Amino acid sequence: YMTKPFKKNELLVKVETILRNAKKLGRTLKTEVRIDGKVIEGLTTKQQRLLSLFLDEGANKVDRQLILSKLWGRTAVHPKTIDVHIYNLRRKLHPYGYMIKSLGNGEWELMSDRL
Repeated sequence: YMTKPFKKNELLVKVETILRNAKKLGRTLKTEVRIDGKVIEGLTTKQQRLLSLFLDEGANKVDRQLILSKLWGRTAVHPKTIDVHIYNLRRKLHPYGYMIKSLGNGEWELMSDRL
């Protein structure tokens, strides 16, 4: 935790310390997300968590409220933030044969775009 205002160098030192300690403990900070056995590469942490929401839900459908509560909790975010994250995730899933379809009213569904 850092109080504001803080210096850029102070932030860098804290981040480096966290990364160094994670390596010492043998932890990896990156996780894999798989769909049908394929590892989806190049996802940010938020994109991994968003994709995991789709995969954890039985019908592969999520709505705006679920995303807000699971990914941001009590943090207030602009409504378009979710749209941007969905857009970026769509672009990264397309080469793997998957798409996110908008169902309207703030709902999305993860689908295969293979025939």
